[in-house]
Amino acid sequence: MPSEAANRATRREWRELGFFYDRDDQNKFWKLTGSRSGLLRFRDILLSYVADPRNALKSEHEHYGPYSYLEVMTWPEAGFDDHAIRGTLADLARLAALIDAKLLGARAGSAIRIQEEYAAESPYALVLDLREDGFDPAAVDPLLVAGRPLALDPLAVRGSPVEPAFITRPAGAPVYHGFEVLSDVVAGDFTFGKITDFEVETCDEGDAFVVAPDNSRAGLVWEISDKPYFQEISAPEAQRWGVWGVAFPNAMTSRENVRKNLEFILPELKKRWEEWRRINLSK
Repeated sequence: MPSEAANRATRREWRELGFFYDRDDQNKFWKLTGSRSGLLRFRDILLSYVADPRNALKSEHEHYGPYSYLEVMTWPEAGFDDHAIRGTLADLARLAALIDAKLLGARAGSAIRIQEEYAAESPYALVLDLREDGFDPAAVDPLLVAGRPLALDPLAVRGSPVEPAFITRPAGAPVYHGFEVLSDVVAGDFTFGKITDFEVETCDEGDAFVVAPDNSRAGLVWEISDKPYFQEISAPEAQRWGVWGVAFPNAMTSRENVRKNLEFILPELKKRWEEWRRINLSK
């Protein structure tokens, strides 16, 4: 089983990538799961690949993501298969434009299928599983979800009778809906929410979120450390004012310690929230 440090690095890589991916060989499709901004990062990956003249030669390729099996490859025939997402540079640029156009008017909850319009003879399809703004791609990696206890809110309304509420948020629900908000852990009108359930299993690192006075939210990737830091992992977007890597000085062994940790990072939280709010209000 991977160590918690390895799992934490994997979560960080998913968030940096912006989307989760998987390949279904039985049903013959690649599936990318993410928010609109997350899925558009795949468009940007394609455009960046196309812009590099070294990729013009046949069989040139790049791997992406924490498990590195998502491959974009230069090939004379466009298509999707069990090996790669492939085509000439012109084909891959066309795929980027297709993704851009498909996402433009799509709503969260949509499953957008691309196949014949990219390559008539493609053996596989590409499916874009569009989630709401603020969606965390690490949250649907089954290897990570199985490896740590999650603090699920049993009262949260679910958009599906099968999947948990944090995966199928109802329309209008805030980011991190489905995880537990600790209403008694408050500092300066900011409330702590837990994703990793440190009250079930002692943890030195994990995931959490914070709820601002206006009910907007930001993600936290925390660890216990005597070396303080507060750094960006995912940039702010419309429904979430970022995901931040933070060091907590106190062990997460009581809610009072959690409150102290929240208070410790409060100046940085307020600063980031106020910056995000000022930008949103000016739009």
